[in-house]
Amino acid sequence: MTRERESALALLRRGRIGVVGQGFGLLEHLPVWRGVAVGLIAQGIPLEEQRARAKAALAELGLDARLAERRPAELSGGERQRAAVARALLVASEALIADEPTSNQDAAAGELVVRAFAARAARGCAVVVATHDDALASLADRRLVLGTTAP
Repeated sequence: MTRERESALALLRRGRIGVVGQGFGLLEHLPVWRGVAVGLIAQGIPLEEQRARAKAALAELGLDARLAERRPAELSGGERQRAAVARALLVASEALIADEPTSNQDAAAGELVVRAFAARAARGCAVVVATHDDALASLADRRLVLGTTAP
């Protein structure tokens, strides 16, 4: 891939497509809210609005203001995963792509993630999810099941 194409894809992802990978991709040296808000910097959004939006996205996923001020290493795996989901939700105006977004969640926290994804889909955001979570998969308008057959 050329450098120009990579730059164009980065701009697209940064402005309209939210991505949640299995590695979370949080910035360990920053408070969680700041790492969640990082996608808003390039959009020219003032710092206080970044903070407010990030904290609202975190709250939607059950992470309170106290947790928003901590570093990622101080959170559980499930909390870090929800922080990564919050970061993706902030920029996902056109598409949200997630790989196993409920894998580290208990039932209640997983339901918060499912509701957040459903809300974005209801607003016209395309949501593409790779999951083993039947509850999450059952909400899909279209479903593609991948697998192998036993010999």
